Amino acid sequence: AAGLEAEYGFLGIEPGTLDRGQVRSNFPGATDLDAPFYVEATRVKQHSPAQLAGLQPRDLILSVNGQQLSHDLDLMREVGKAGAGNEIKLQILRGKKPRELTLNVKLGKWPVADDEGIVQTRYRHPLWRGLRVDYPTARRKYTFSRFSYPPAVVVTHVAPDSPAQQAGLKEGAFISQINGQAVQTPGSFYQEAQKVNNSPVTLLYLDGPKLILPPSKQ
Repeated sequence: AAGLEAEYGFLGIEPGTLDRGQVRSNFPGATDLDAPFYVEATRVKQHSPAQLAGLQPRDLILSVNGQQLSHDLDLMREVGKAGAGNEIKLQILRGKKPRELTLNVKLGKWPVADDEGIVQTRYRHPLWRGLRVDYPTARRKYTFSRFSYPPAVVVTHVAPDSPAQQAGLKEGAFISQINGQAVQTPGSFYQEAQKVNNSPVTLLYLDGPKLILPPSKQ
């Protein structure tokens, strides 16, 4: 939509490109693999969209939404243009006695370096009690592990003199629950937030501590 930050899809893997000889060695039972190159899921990040959908290391990714792949850049392009929060269909090959599987993956968000690299004139969600959250990978500066995808949302803004600031909430904090409900996307966070009337809310940090967020002043 006009004015919103562009959100590219994120799978949560480290892909690699294999030639036909490597693929036939890894999948000796697959005799019909004749393309020059294929894409492998070399590493799958913990808690990532890929892992949640069932993708495993060494899986061969044949296509995304029916689009055949021959290089890891093909995978990045197809996943990126699908967009954050959208579902894609992966056709994969798995195992020494290879079997072809279809996985449905709900994508996360490709990270950008920092706010200065973003062009936007409005936000997807309004401030709620003085805070704004996004996908856990929304900004590279918040990423705490190369090999793990936080099962949480990240706080990207805390307004001055707001209930969030008064409660001690900081930008960059990872929130895994709101009133006991797990949240891993901004959509799920704001959905739970809308259920709350003018009463205190309990937020659970990813690393364990709880924070009580007071209601906004009327």
